[in-house]
Amino acid sequence: MDVIKYPKVLEDISKIEGVKKNLLLGNGFSTVFAPDVFGYDSLFNTAKQSLSSRMKEVFERAGETNFERALRLYDDAIWLAQVYQKELGKTIEHERDEIRNLLIQAILDNHPDDQSFMTKEAREKAYAFLKQYSNIFTTNYDLILYWISMQEMKSKGSWDDGFRKRDGILCFTGFEDSSRIYYIHGALHYVRSGSFLKKLSWSIDHDRLKTLITSSITNGDYPVFVAEGRWDKKQSQIENDFYLRSCFDALNAMHGVLVVFGHSLNPDFDRHILERILNASNLERIYFGVFGDNPQRDYSELLKFVSRHQSGSKFTFFQSETVGLG
Repeated sequence: MDVIKYPKVLEDISKIEGVKKNLLLGNGFSTVFAPDVFGYDSLFNTAKQSLSSRMKEVFERAGETNFERALRLYDDAIWLAQVYQKELGKTIEHERDEIRNLLIQAILDNHPDDQSFMTKEAREKAYAFLKQYSNIFTTNYDLILYWISMQEMKSKGSWDDGFRKRDGILCFTGFEDSSRIYYIHGALHYVRSGSFLKKLSWSIDHDRLKTLITSSITNGDYPVFVAEGRWDKKQSQIENDFYLRSCFDALNAMHGVLVVFGHSLNPDFDRHILERILNASNLERIYFGVFGDNPQRDYSELLKFVSRHQSGSKFTFFQSETVGLG
């Protein structure tokens, strides 16, 4: 399997006149800047202090630090319990929801207070990478992308996130501008308040974003946040939320080229996203970033899934390390 370097990706794209450039970010983007904060090991070490011995056994079965696999085990157990014993199902469901909330709390506990943990050079490198793309899709729910965009773009323009100020509150009203940013799995600073979705912002509430998020959770307004173990459960949650569905539908409507960075797109967990990308009929090429020296081994499930689709011929692989963010 041929793997090119990122500068070659940019060179190839530049040859396509008037092409629309799209970017999909995964957790690898955040871990470039704070591996000790956003790695799953770090999140688990924070959350496990509140896990019961029974919950810890589930995580041991799932792979110890894998929240997605643990939640998937609970989903399967709930289905069995509903068939055989409904009271047991309620207990399992309660613990599943508790783990989901612990994941949110772990992210908040681990999350930096503000963007000062990143050097000015790191922020500038990140912005230089991001600004090459018209549309940015992300499955990350942390604040790094938000901080970089807000810090670096004050005098340079911005991507439309679909939120507009109404009666002193930033509410989701729909995407309007041609360049957009989509949080496919939600974000910590997007919270459901009553019947509308609002964006927490320092410019509105004049407090640190992390503080605003913590206060919102305490008051019972939780972030719009997809933390399901199964890809079909993720898709179901997305389709039942107007904002998430708007972001999800935009995947299928993409045209031009797509660059995927920091995302494994494992069919076991991300099939809903992978299928949308492969079925985007107006997408000419997909450049997929791989880590490590053996992509055929490390991304075997993705390669098998892609090979079964005619659109798999659109895929070109590049070395993520050559992007130069680290």
